[in-house]
Formats: sequence, C-alpha cells, structure tokens
Amino acid sequence: MQEDRYEGGREVAWQLWGKGIFDSKEDFFQAMQQSSSETSSRFMELALFSFTNYSRPVLDLKTRCIIQIAALTALGQLDELKMYVIAALNIGVTEEEILETLDQLILYCGLSRVRGALMTAHKTFAERKATG
Repeated sequence: MQEDRYEGGREVAWQLWGKGIFDSKEDFFQAMQQSSSETSSRFMELALFSFTNYSRPVLDLKTRCIIQIAALTALGQLDELKMYVIAALNIGVTEEEILETLDQLILYCGLSRVRGALMTAHKTFAERKATG
C-alpha cells in the first residue's frame, strides 16, 4: 500500500517537473538521484510520498497547483513559488490563470507579498520563453 502511494507521488512529480524537460521518467528520476546527497535523498523520498495527496480524486492537479501557488504567495516563499509556477505551466495552467490567482490575493496577503509573487511569476515566464 505504501509503495503504491510512493509510486503515485513519483507520477505526480514527473507531471509537474519532469515531463517536457526529460526524455523519460527514468531519466528524470536518475537525474534527481544523481544530484542527491543522503540528506536530500531522504527529503526527496518524503516529498514524493507527500505528492500522493495530489492524486486524490476530488481536486484535479491543475486546481491543486493553483492552491499551492496561492499558499506559497501567502507565506512569502518565492523560491518555492517559482517551482510551482513552472509546475503549473507544465500541466497546462495558463500565465493568465496564474496572474489572476495572484491578483485575487492582494486583499488577503497584502500588496508587497503579491508584488513579490508577481515579479517571480513574470521572471519565470520570461525565463521559460527564453529557454524554449
């Protein structure tokens, strides 16, 4: 049962960050393992296991990414936000949807938090376009 959940987490991680960048799942996970120390390897195992929540049936992956973007903005976690902007784009969330999500947060998170998130999103969009 736990192994099935772990594999579910691996599938979600592939969809969010590997698909479209690596030729195969095997290449993606091999690259992750090669760059991992023992500590980061344990962290990655925990992270992949936590992604099993992303495969639950009530919310689709797109909605979950948008929620993650909102939460990371509220917390001011801009480095992590960049990763989820990339992930959201990888699964079909549009730039317009990301920007609208951030605009919605101004009253709840404050202008300076959202401004930082908007700057992170725009920079991520530009980097993505520059790399093809």
